[in-house]
Amino acid sequence: MPRGGDLAERSLARLLMDLYGERWSGELQLSRERIEKAFLLSKGLPFHLESNVPSESLKALPSRRPAGSKALLLALQERLRRGLVECFAWPAGRFALGASAPPRDGSEALALHPYGLIQEGIEAHWSPERVYRELEPSMKLYPCGAQGLERVAARLRRDQEVERLLACLDGEHSLWQALQAAPTPAALAAAWVLDAAGALRYAEHPRRGASEPATSIEIVVAHGAAASATEREGAAAPEAGASRRPRAAATARPDRARLAAEIEVHLEALVGADCYQVLGVSRQADAASIKKAYMQAARAYHPDVLSRSGLDAEARARGSRLFGEIAKAYARLSNPEERRRYDAGLDGEAEGIDVERLASAERLFRKGEVLLHQGNFRGALQFLEPAVELWPAEAAYQAALGWALYKKSPSEPQRARRHLERAVEIDARDGVSLFRLGLVLRSLGEEASSLAALDHARRIDPGVDG
Repeated sequence: MPRGGDLAERSLARLLMDLYGERWSGELQLSRERIEKAFLLSKGLPFHLESNVPSESLKALPSRRPAGSKALLLALQERLRRGLVECFAWPAGRFALGASAPPRDGSEALALHPYGLIQEGIEAHWSPERVYRELEPSMKLYPCGAQGLERVAARLRRDQEVERLLACLDGEHSLWQALQAAPTPAALAAAWVLDAAGALRYAEHPRRGASEPATSIEIVVAHGAAASATEREGAAAPEAGASRRPRAAATARPDRARLAAEIEVHLEALVGADCYQVLGVSRQADAASIKKAYMQAARAYHPDVLSRSGLDAEARARGSRLFGEIAKAYARLSNPEERRRYDAGLDGEAEGIDVERLASAERLFRKGEVLLHQGNFRGALQFLEPAVELWPAEAAYQAALGWALYKKSPSEPQRARRHLERAVEIDARDGVSLFRLGLVLRSLGEEASSLAALDHARRIDPGVDG
């Protein structure tokens, strides 16, 4: 992997796929003009975002969330997802790869799998033409599942069209035929992910003697809805170099000023809106109503439709951003499990969680943790003490502070004991905290308590050490 480059040369989708393929850990920095974002990855899985975009700041998160770590997890995951998917809309930008502090235990709970993120980003921000162009080398070949197909497919958003695509990956249909059977943005994005992840193997000829498609037919791009039966029956892969100009799915709107104003009104309405409000449906809407709302929006605001609307570049960009938000809302609500989790977050009106305070504590802890691993115990205290003050209910913060107090010179075993005991009280299954508490108790001459703590720690974690 290069240490940096241009997103116009290596797309974000390809970059994320490569980083996951290498199980890369570190900091992925994305920048465009004055926008700067930094994503922390662990083994290719994004789990943390820092951004200078006001709408992505921690203060922009809902101020009232259900109490408990699960609610906080949902809030932070949603922030991470939105922040990364939005970058797929950038027409240009730069990326850089750098080292970061090792992720602490528990960071995997915040991590999002890149397959789903890539599918959502492509669906929301790539045109069908771009997907066809990237898949062009395989269009006339006959795909079927390779080892790992089910594993990759399980990470994708599976609506009816994606299921239809997967059913066509049987070695009897060319990739072109499969895409024409399921030409929605979600299915096209799923095909890109499956191909890039190596989940498909291709043959030059169909299995069971299925007839090959003709070689000179125009590609039909369905905007938001499946192609008609007549279009699918005659669909076939174009000859190399043939025009890939999509057939218009809707005529250009004559009233450009009204369309531009409509886009502005909808964008303003997005501020503070939940996914149901973005789609314009009620919380009780069934799956069919949610899909209908999305299809109607696609016919009006899909980037390919806007390109033929006569709007200027700025208005088209705003319309594309509007459709991107609509596509994100649809992706969330069209998946039953995702919708269930999302509804659980909306329903909570208990005491709020100060996300800003917790995030500040986490940043301080990470800095202190790096110094702790380097043996700079006094330096680590400068970050660990305020982290514990901000969020004393986190066992990892208490344990790190206790160990730094014990290991620094001069040592403070009594203070260390208090913080390590608090860590064990919060998480009694943390073998490392127990082991370190045993060592501190030994230094204080409490042999019986020390042996009990050390023995308990080894039973929990046989490989534990200080």
